[in-house]
Amino acid sequence: MFKLLAICFTLFVASQAFAVGGYQPATATDEFMSLARWSANQMSSYTGVLGQHNLMTVRNLMTQVVNGINYKFTIDLLVQTPENQYFFRSCDLTVFDQPWTNTREIVGTPKCGANPYYP
Repeated sequence: MFKLLAICFTLFVASQAFAVGGYQPATATDEFMSLARWSANQMSSYTGVLGQHNLMTVRNLMTQVVNGINYKFTIDLLVQTPENQYFFRSCDLTVFDQPWTNTREIVGTPKCGANPYYP
């Protein structure tokens, strides 16, 4: 019985070691929603549609504490073109934020496409 308990404890400690420093599920805060709106304004070169990019929803939020915070999430956008056409787009992206140095940047290339929930 003692061996089984020791093995279970060892496996638990080992599994926790892998989680440290990795992405963790997170809840949207006011600060994060400000970052999400900022991100929506940066998406025109990635969505393939020129125009006003309006944030509709945020999904799949994960955070990783580094020398700042990496936010990995999906944003759903409503894009209004100058010709008053409307398109729905979704983008998976990662944003690095370091508030104490006023650093905020998109990490890598966001993956954007037609929103799967809207035609």
